[in-house]
Amino acid sequence: MKAYLLTVVITSIIVALAEMILPSGKLKIVVNTVFSITILLAVVSSLSNVDETDYQAVFNQQTQNFNGLNYISEHFDKHAEKYYNSLYIDKLKENDLIAERIEVEICNLQIVKVKVFLSNLVIPSENEHININVIKSYVSNLISIDKEKVEIYV
Repeated sequence: MKAYLLTVVITSIIVALAEMILPSGKLKIVVNTVFSITILLAVVSSLSNVDETDYQAVFNQQTQNFNGLNYISEHFDKHAEKYYNSLYIDKLKENDLIAERIEVEICNLQIVKVKVFLSNLVIPSENEHININVIKSYVSNLISIDKEKVEIYV
């Protein structure tokens, strides 16, 4: 890697010095083009000499960093799930709904799905307007979650 940087820097310095010495005109344009191609070749030839292990080392480091971020995200997701499980059970209790359990699925600190397992749900048979969709809407409003993310189990 040092050799690569040294080659690019030395070539750039030589080109800069040559440009300062050359008189302006058509010759300078042609020489600038030749020097640009020279710098390009210096960069490309140096890159072709980079060993495969250098690429693997960089890739492995990036993979380790990514795995570390995944671990942190999963760790926060688990704690958020526990927090929301407790919070939603309390909100439902305040409104006389007893949940056996609530399962909150979180991915990247975003709530994906909330499964509510109700235990004390009693609906009189003469009240035909109350169905699972009405209960789902009611629960989603109580816990302030989009209705599509809520699943009700009775």
